[in-house]
Amino acid sequence: MLNHVPTTKILGTAVVCLSLVLLLCSGCPEILQLQGEPGPQGPAGEPGPPGDAGSLGTRTGRVTNGLTGAGVGGVICALNPSYGETMIMTAEDGTFSRELPTGIYTITFEEDRFESLSLSVTVLGGAIEIADVDLEPVEPVVVTATVDGDSVPGGLMSATMHIDALDGSTVESMTWTLSSTATASLGGATTELDTITLSDDRAFKDRLLHILTEPPISEDDLPSTVQLPEGEFPGGLQSRFQIVGINPFALEEAALVTLTATVTTSSGTYSRDVEIHTQFAWKPSLGIRNVPVGIPVLLQSRRHVDEDADGFNDETGADVTAYDWALAIPGGSSAMLMDAITPNPYFVPDVSGRYLLTVTDTTRDPGTETVTLEIYAGTWRGVITGQDEA
Repeated sequence: MLNHVPTTKILGTAVVCLSLVLLLCSGCPEILQLQGEPGPQGPAGEPGPPGDAGSLGTRTGRVTNGLTGAGVGGVICALNPSYGETMIMTAEDGTFSRELPTGIYTITFEEDRFESLSLSVTVLGGAIEIADVDLEPVEPVVVTATVDGDSVPGGLMSATMHIDALDGSTVESMTWTLSSTATASLGGATTELDTITLSDDRAFKDRLLHILTEPPISEDDLPSTVQLPEGEFPGGLQSRFQIVGINPFALEEAALVTLTATVTTSSGTYSRDVEIHTQFAWKPSLGIRNVPVGIPVLLQSRRHVDEDADGFNDETGADVTAYDWALAIPGGSSAMLMDAITPNPYFVPDVSGRYLLTVTDTTRDPGTETVTLEIYAGTWRGVITGQDEA
């Protein structure tokens, strides 16, 4: 027969046991650490939207040159997320300040002479937060050069050099140089200012013919296992009487004059190129004998052979420098043939009609053959005509 145990006695015993367990564990804290160690910190979240307009803080700071510590003016401080329409830009001493709604922003500092830098900042309501930034220059000394004037054959231009020694070095010398003296000349100044005189039409024409004649790549550009073919480059100007076909790439290269400004300071030598794109009369040409009015027509002659360099053709004995190109023009035209005694004369057709060119071929026996070229200007009507007639 089971004895009845009072409920109060059972509860009392449980309380006593629990108290005994807690008393025993009071000297063993590790037993009570039921929660594990904190985990690693998670990645930062995206910047939140700006706070309410009524909760504002001020973000201020100064942008300085990382090499000298001097303030940098004109730095654009771009906000993400953006706020307001007014751009933030540093003052002349490099300082900036802007009142912003509370929140987290990314500020990107940009100035052409320096590497850009982005900085994450927090704006607290009613607080003034300071963020000073050092920007590293893209170069210790930044050299810029500009040109101005008439970029046409025979034109006079001025060149200006600007030097910004961001490393605090001092200027020791300045020089100007040209990539080619065939199409331009310098005044010879050794200061920030110099003059450039572009050569005449004939010099640019010779430059254009040289580019059209040369192979598209040189022997140095080819792999060692590939040899440059000997003799005339078949894709260039061939030795024949013809209208010269002119591609736009050759025109661009012939018109280009590159000017280099070089500065030596106490920290080294620095330079910058500036390009002059000369505007001359030559235009792209297909080399066909139907040409536009008003566009120069450049001609090519068969070349003399003068291997002994005595000034006379080896086969005919003719003077290798003398050609007798002649031009017959249509009614109403006043076109003139230029450089008629050279291998590459030219003219500008000024009215529609037939232009008849003749020249004596002194390059082959018997040296008296007359070559005729008929050129039609302004008469091209297209391959298909009359399709819209009633």
